[in-house]
Amino acid sequence: MAMTDYTPILINHGVFTSSSNGKKYDVDLYAAYKYYQDTNLNVSYLYLGMYLYIPQYLTLGTWTDYDNSYFNVASSTENCSVSPNSYSYNIPLNQTTGPTNKWLVEDKLFTIYHNSQGYASVNISWFWGVRAFNPPTTNYWNPSGSFQIGLNHIETRPTAPTSVTVSNPLLDNKKFVVSWLGATGNITSYNIQRSIKLANSNIWQNWVNVTTTTNTTQYTDSSITYDYPTGTQIKYHVCAINSNNNYSDYLESNIFSLRGSNIFIKKNNVWINGTLWIKSDNWKRGVKSYTKQNSIWEESTLDI
Repeated sequence: MAMTDYTPILINHGVFTSSSNGKKYDVDLYAAYKYYQDTNLNVSYLYLGMYLYIPQYLTLGTWTDYDNSYFNVASSTENCSVSPNSYSYNIPLNQTTGPTNKWLVEDKLFTIYHNSQGYASVNISWFWGVRAFNPPTTNYWNPSGSFQIGLNHIETRPTAPTSVTVSNPLLDNKKFVVSWLGATGNITSYNIQRSIKLANSNIWQNWVNVTTTTNTTQYTDSSITYDYPTGTQIKYHVCAINSNNNYSDYLESNIFSLRGSNIFIKKNNVWINGTLWIKSDNWKRGVKSYTKQNSIWEESTLDI
């Protein structure tokens, strides 16, 4: 059964004279290839074949190998490898009348390991050595040559998250929740970094590494030890890392502004950032307030 869904490459051309009518016929030798890719493994599976196109009215008698025929496959891209490196065969050509494609060898598999950037190309050298076996005539045809195949690039970097947000649901200016989603590509972990812009400053500080985590959607950053003043701003960015240790681009979060006074209002049993207003007259007794002591919110009553 012949190879299917292949790409042909003309690798040699010969002219044969018919013993029956003395006419000359063009006979073409083709290589055939196809390949499939596994993007997770960063490899291509290359299948090689070779066939002889015999034109109409030409009959080739029995030919046999007089030397080992072969394919040699070598990487022509840095840090790319091939297994196996060669395939040798001895395949005779039985008497055949054209027009037809006479397959000599087909579907020989070579595994191409792309480099860490996902690139690979191979140089294929070949040799087909045969002779006519119709005594007393012994005609030889032993063409050889090489050709190159550039394989499609495999995207080895994962894609970046499509959304990154920072929030402060714990009402603690030293603990921030970073959430993300949307990254793709055989991901094994995420890298999270933080930047701070101090109050009354226009300069964002350099990114500081927070952690590399296997959490898939969220991380709580509790590594801040300094009490930053009101007006300080904080942001994060997150990238994805895949099994080949390749990093995606980083995506930045929203900017979160710190409130150094830690004033919060409880509305519908939910704590939200609030602003304290002072009224100079008509205070009512029994207005409730909340104070934070020893990291615990406690309810008290203003008696004014």
